[in-house]
Amino acid sequence: MANTVRVWNLPDKRQEAVLEGHTSVVYTIAITSDNKFIVSGSYDNTVRVWNLQDKRQEAVLEGHTSYVRSIAITSDNKFIVSGSGDNTVRVWNLQDKRQEAVLEGHTSVVRSIAITSDNKFIVSGSYDNTVRVWNLQTKSQEAMFSRNNPNSASSWIQQYPQINSFF
Repeated sequence: MANTVRVWNLPDKRQEAVLEGHTSVVYTIAITSDNKFIVSGSYDNTVRVWNLQDKRQEAVLEGHTSYVRSIAITSDNKFIVSGSGDNTVRVWNLQDKRQEAVLEGHTSVVRSIAITSDNKFIVSGSYDNTVRVWNLQTKSQEAMFSRNNPNSASSWIQQYPQINSFF
């Protein structure tokens, strides 16, 4: 079913687990860098954390008021960042399984999320034709770039080349 997360053993080409809990379509997933957790986002407006070793649900993170479209996890596995149809970016503490911040500014669906490799910034892309850069420590917006003016991002792109893929 589309509301499950399936875990596969790739070398053996066999399914190892079906993780059930979402009540609607799973739209996005991410895996922690230590391979201990899968994080999924769904049309049921939730972010769920799954223990990959035990193949069980660890937490249901609620707060979004529309579907969860995108998820990223910091490389140090401290934070989950989700983007949603409610036009928000939310920061969740992975260890404590709680919401840390709601980042508002987009005026349409947040369709993509990335985190810089140094874990300093969140980059969000939206159907409102903007890319926003958020400071992860202060939970505040650092910059906004418009599709109509991609050159405004040039200094950020030099430091963080992955921003270029949002245009």
